[in-house]
Amino acid sequence: MGVPWNQRLWRSPKARPEGLQGPHLADCVETAALLANLDVLVSVDTGVVHLASALGVPTLLRLSYQGEWRWMDDRVDPPWYRGHRLLVQARPGAWEGVVERAGASAFPGFRSVRGGA
Repeated sequence: MGVPWNQRLWRSPKARPEGLQGPHLADCVETAALLANLDVLVSVDTGVVHLASALGVPTLLRLSYQGEWRWMDDRVDPPWYRGHRLLVQARPGAWEGVVERAGASAFPGFRSVRGGA
């Protein structure tokens, strides 16, 4: 099979700012340098999400059905981060819809490989 996606990412000149070495980031400065080169970040709730949002990187945050009190209920746009979108499961275990919404938001024209939708 082809090259894994994470190796393709590191080989991309846009996603690999000059000076970063190896497959791992050493600290928040290197993480910020990488994030600054992204068009959008799709992630679960981690410190990287907060760093990306603080840097102004459009961020799509995937949350489980039960949600997280910090992100508030019944919102898709937290008031403290511009360009940040919350993608919450419709029901427990239903990640497919979250992934499809993330793809559609991050990549206009995105089409699911599952159902052709």
